[in-house]
Amino acid sequence: MSRKIKKVWGLYKEFAREDDCVMKQLVVEPNQSLSYQFHEYRNEFWYVSSGKGIFTLNGNDFEVSHGDTFNILIKDKHRVRNTGAEQLIIYEMQYGPKCEETVLVRIKDDYGRV
Repeated sequence: MSRKIKKVWGLYKEFAREDDCVMKQLVVEPNQSLSYQFHEYRNEFWYVSSGKGIFTLNGNDFEVSHGDTFNILIKDKHRVRNTGAEQLIIYEMQYGPKCEETVLVRIKDDYGRV
């Protein structure tokens, strides 16, 4: 199973979905960013496959590029911005009791989403 979901910042491809685990590829276009957000019911593990950007975790910024990994725990505030000229590609594994797209809390969003 693989499905592609278009987003304002790029797209994601979903490869697997279970109630307690989801596998995705995030493709963030240049000069775009995900919302600053947190999750109440899931953890995430991110692996940066290509591109470069700034990853924010609980108010701290980290430059990211190929090979970097991050553990995002329940309620950790996080976002990523693509600061390069190429797509920023991240593989994401979500795990926890509730891995649904609707259970995120946006703190700040460049596109006006709530």
